[in-house]
This record gives sequence, C-alpha cells and structure tokens, in this order.
Amino acid sequence: MSREQMLGEGMTTQVSPYSYRVGSLKGILKHYADCFHLDCLECHRFNPVVFEHVLFCEDNRNCRIPGCLSIARATGRIMETA
Repeated sequence: MSREQMLGEGMTTQVSPYSYRVGSLKGILKHYADCFHLDCLECHRFNPVVFEHVLFCEDNRNCRIPGCLSIARATGRIMETA
C-alpha cells in the first residue's frame, strides 16, 4: 500500500491503541506522506524499525550508531539467529 493510499478515508478513520499513544494516526500519516527528511522524529514514531531500536537501545531519538542491530536486521544486512 502506498503512502497516498494510507491517507485515504479507510486508514485515517481507524484509531488503534498504538496510534492513541503516539498521537493522532491521521496526523502522523499525513506527515509521513509529505515528509522526505530521513531524520524526522515524527516519522520515526510511526516507523516500526526505529520503534524496535528505541526499545532495545533505550534511545528515544534517531539511531546514529552504524552498527545498530535493529536497523541492520531490517535492511537484510544480518539474518536472525536462533
């Protein structure tokens, strides 16, 4: 689904517990569709990769660590190990 489709009526009228916690889902989706800045904190609250990094690295900002395992796993640079 494209970012433009996510802004459609169906996605913006539903509110999940996650969206309630981070603010209005409609506002986040609108911002996410318009923003092209990779370090934007508003986008990172909506991005599950950065959300995972925040939980594991205890960092509430953008990851600036080149060896972050959360981001490496998401980009396919490392595989999950058992």
